[in-house]
Amino acid sequence: MQQQQLIQRLEEKLQALFQTFPTDSKMPIFVRFDRSLFSEDFQDLAFYRQEIEQTFAYLKSLDTLSAEQFAFITTRLSAQCAALSDALRPKSKPTAPLNPINSKPVESSKAADPVHKLPPRERLEKYYEALRQLNEKIDECRDAAQFANDEAIRELALKRKAQYKLRRTKCLDAIELLEAYLAFKEEKQKRKYYNK
Repeated sequence: MQQQQLIQRLEEKLQALFQTFPTDSKMPIFVRFDRSLFSEDFQDLAFYRQEIEQTFAYLKSLDTLSAEQFAFITTRLSAQCAALSDALRPKSKPTAPLNPINSKPVESSKAADPVHKLPPRERLEKYYEALRQLNEKIDECRDAAQFANDEAIRELALKRKAQYKLRRTKCLDAIELLEAYLAFKEEKQKRKYYNK
């Protein structure tokens, strides 16, 4: 079977798969996906469907493909569909442990705690680390958009870059607010010390 016929069959299968998805495209998917499949976690159904459609559009846009390239892209497309289908499949509720008296609660480490529960100085360090990572991601997206051969990939990279810039702005606001709080607290301590 030729590649064009396979692509046609893939398109039919994708449409059939999309028919099985819930009609609410804004339904959030609370699953952490492999980065080689989807670019972000915890997005809505429409976001993941769009990424699957972009992979398929990329496959269709390439004129000539070697057997290895075709197999690689179709394998990725298949893995994306399987991962999203699994995420949409209802999960069975976990059963209670057989012996709840002997079960010990797992102690959470400091790294597992949400950032907002950390003391202000440690939280500020985490914010600066997040800012550094966001800047790296923005640079990666800029480079990906600059060197992309396909318009769909370029648009996706620019969209991600805009999302990371928005997150960076929020991170900078949080840093500014926390630094102002720490400066206020330090000034208050100095006044308290000098008023003794």
